[in-house]
Amino acid sequence: MNFLPLWRYQNQLIDGAIVTLELTVIAALAGLLIGVAGAVALNGRITPLRWLVRGYIELFRNTPSLIQIFIVLSCCRTSA
Repeated sequence: MNFLPLWRYQNQLIDGAIVTLELTVIAALAGLLIGVAGAVALNGRITPLRWLVRGYIELFRNTPSLIQIFIVLSCCRTSA
């Protein structure tokens, strides 16, 4: 395979890799914060909050990832 024609796009590829790494770090930190908050809520004394967290966990555990992506994308669309 000849990858030499792609060499002229190296700046865009590097920029894309940096954006990917930034999004990965942001998603990991957000997941960590949500996970810690959920664990604290599950061990708390507020029963409705525990039910809410359990429902959130079950919803995301029992839904395929592709469906979750479609839901997030449909919620993030802006109306033109």
